[in-house]
Amino acid sequence: MDPVEPRERLSASEARARLLELYDQVTGTPGTTVRIATPNGGGTAVLVDAVHYQVLLLKAELADKIALMENREGSSRPRMETNPPLRT
Repeated sequence: MDPVEPRERLSASEARARLLELYDQVTGTPGTTVRIATPNGGGTAVLVDAVHYQVLLLKAELADKIALMENREGSSRPRMETNPPLRT
């Protein structure tokens, strides 16, 4: 069968029927993803290789750490008044 185009979305039943082929496609070509439409319009699943998945996990972890650091810095900074008094 033909490789899945990057923007193409397969139905769950088609993905199930082509699972071994899709596995070979995703693991054989770094960065390849396969989008699978879940039944009943429940959303989309994405099939990626293990390396891509690990990169996504690390990026999410890093984003969480950055957000935590920004929250900590924000709480220790002096708060500015929303309407500072006018100087005369």
